[in-house]
Amino acid sequence: MIQDYDSCLCHPSPERVFAEIRCTYWILQGREAVRRYQHTCKECHRWKSRPVVPKMADLPAAHLRLFKLAFHSTGVDCFGPFQVKVPLYTRVGTQSQTEEVHRTVLIEVEGVLNSKPLGYVPSSITDLDPVTPNLLLIGRPDGCLPQVMYPELLNRRRWKHSQILTDHFWSSFIRHYLPSLQACQKWHATRADLTKDKVVMLVDPQLPRALWSIGRVIKVHPSADGHVRSADAKIKDWIYTCPVA
Repeated sequence: MIQDYDSCLCHPSPERVFAEIRCTYWILQGREAVRRYQHTCKECHRWKSRPVVPKMADLPAAHLRLFKLAFHSTGVDCFGPFQVKVPLYTRVGTQSQTEEVHRTVLIEVEGVLNSKPLGYVPSSITDLDPVTPNLLLIGRPDGCLPQVMYPELLNRRRWKHSQILTDHFWSSFIRHYLPSLQACQKWHATRADLTKDKVVMLVDPQLPRALWSIGRVIKVHPSADGHVRSADAKIKDWIYTCPVA
């Protein structure tokens, strides 16, 4: 009887099936009986299945190198000049501007943008100054050059003092700023990973509505952090390698 009601109602929630049965029949511990049946119903599992979303991966090791120069690990943006030329023509039109003028303006704008604090600004005078991009790139919160006379050579004492200040900054960076980089807004819960011989459904936009490709996991591919993010699924005589989520 529960199977008949569940099929006629297109496998809804247990409360819906239990309410429809209660209109005609009275079953002892009916709610638990409906839940036990839907737990073994394959159609209910098919309609109520959810993707297995792994935990978001940690930051790459290249971002956490100690005492490396700026832009030590970087890529090449091949389409950056196109994105610069369009707004440049919109603002200045056909006016003649030298490359030195553009470089000066970009450096000044970069200094203004990089002076913005990256984290929380403390209100107590005893706390350390907030970390800014300029502090990470050039070691100062302000991008402007100070109006002082620098000696030609630094003696050993000044060099040791600079190393101590660098160590203090790195300790503050690891303790305050680095944890904020890993604050994930989603996929932060640790869930059970996909395992071998698990029956899964593959999303195929070419299939008709309400039809799914059902297969079995024959091999999983753990990532560097140990979580499974891709797997090989066998559907009929074909093997597909696809991401978990």
